[in-house]
Amino acid sequence: MDKKEIRRVIKEQTKALGADKKAKEAAIVSNLVKQIILDRKPSVVAAFMPLPDEIAIDIGSLSSLCRLVLPRITCDSKESAEMEFFDYLPEEINQGAYGIGEPQGENRVTAEEIDMIIVPGVAFSPDGCRLGRGKGFYDRYLSRKGFRAYCTGVCFRHQLLDTIPTEPHDRTMDKVVVSEQ
Repeated sequence: MDKKEIRRVIKEQTKALGADKKAKEAAIVSNLVKQIILDRKPSVVAAFMPLPDEIAIDIGSLSSLCRLVLPRITCDSKESAEMEFFDYLPEEINQGAYGIGEPQGENRVTAEEIDMIIVPGVAFSPDGCRLGRGKGFYDRYLSRKGFRAYCTGVCFRHQLLDTIPTEPHDRTMDKVVVSEQ
């Protein structure tokens, strides 16, 4: 399957998951991510606010383990939209670009400061390949000069595929975390 077809199939499979199944898998993945944080002891962890079709990591519990930062899309125009990370403060989350909850503070964190990043995706392969939504925000961020963070992809079980088609600009994950079945 090509990227477009994988996105279509995964979207249908995610829609078919019940709320209980989504919550169960999210709890398992959240606990596995917490264990990685406890083992690696990163100072700054970049996470994300999930869209309805993304696995919902328990970011509230992560914020007690480290400094947690979340992305915000900064837009001068559609051509110059980029992703930047800002400190997570629950009371400062507002709906931003693409309907995603975004931090509103002014304390931007540089790519060099991030020790670990938790990355959503449409699909992953066991060897760390990632298929995103196609806008390239994460691939561009992970390619920034000075970026050195441990990359952890997270997904529902059905989003883990044997192989993912990749292109030279696609960045791989150091680890993919998925609930065990």
